[in-house]
Order: sequence, then C-alpha cells, then structure tokens
Amino acid sequence: MTTPLQETMQIVMQAQAIQHQFHKNLADLFRLLVAELEESDLAYTPLLERGALWTSSISPLLREAKSWQIKHFAMPLVPQDSDHPFLLLHVSTDEQFSSAPELWLGLIRNLDNFGVEKYPYLDSLEYIFRDYFGPEETWTEPRTWYEDSIEDERIQADLAFYCIPLSALEDVFAARKEIRDPIQRYITEDDSSHHRSKSR
Repeated sequence: MTTPLQETMQIVMQAQAIQHQFHKNLADLFRLLVAELEESDLAYTPLLERGALWTSSISPLLREAKSWQIKHFAMPLVPQDSDHPFLLLHVSTDEQFSSAPELWLGLIRNLDNFGVEKYPYLDSLEYIFRDYFGPEETWTEPRTWYEDSIEDERIQADLAFYCIPLSALEDVFAARKEIRDPIQRYITEDDSSHHRSKSR
C-alpha cells in the first residue's frame, strides 16, 4: 500500500526545511572562509558577483529522483596578488566520492587559455570546474595535497587539490587551521619541494 499523498507531502516539506538549513550553513561557511582569507596575507576575494556559487548541473528525470539534487557547490576566488594561484572552494555532498560531505580546496596555477580570454579568466575557470575539478579514486587521504596538470585544445593549467572533512569545520578557529593555514603554507612553500604529482 502506498503512503498517503498528504503524509508524503509533509515529509517533502520537512526535507525542504532541512535542505534550506543546509544551504544557509553552506553560505555562512563560504562567507567565513572569504573573510578569513581577506584578512590574511593571501588576500583572496570572490570572483563571481555578490558571492554567487557554481553548482553541479541537474537534470530532473521522473524515474531518477537523485538527479534532482545539487551535490557540488563551488566558489571561485581571485588573488589580489597576481603571482598567487586562483582558489576554488568546493563543497561536495556526492556519495559517489565520499560517504560524508567534504570540502575540497583547489589551487589553479599557470592558467593559459591560449589568448581566448582575458584575466581573470572566468569562463576558463568554470570550464575547469565542470570538466576537471573533482577527486580521483586514488585521492583518499584527507589533508594531503594532490597535484595534477591538464592540457587540452582549450586550456592548460597546473592544479593542486586538498580535502577536508566538512565535519572538521566546527568554528572559525577550525576554519583558520584547516583551510587558511594549509593554503598559505602551500603557496609560500618553494615549488621545488613539491614532488607529490599524480597524473590523471
């Protein structure tokens, strides 16, 4: 016997309230991270207007309810110092990658789109997010930098990824320790010391 429609709709409304709270928490987290970076020597600011986010595309299909869910949220940030890499903050709730929500840090260096687009390369960065940004099956260790290089007919760039369990970000001090400090250490570290490159 199927669940009565009224009961089902009540469950849907409860789920929407939970999702609304998740999105509010997500927005608070991104704002906190931006503020922490702006107050540090890194000096990163959001690239999209009014703090907008990139999200995974959704294709609602009647027989595949899971396709209705947005599972990836990303905020691109541009450095005030042009020598620093671009930064992508990427929250994933995709169980395909991990059973628990994760925050992925992405540093994008040496970006070249062959003169098609001028700095700050908004379309090129979104192209990287859509087509290349995401954990590999072998990238299983949290708090470990993984490096990669990409090159195709449209773009070439050097990437570095770092994963943090979302549960670790309990307060501003945790955000500072888990996110700002690793980014700062990675950027200021001599490039010659990075030998952890893993190609796709």
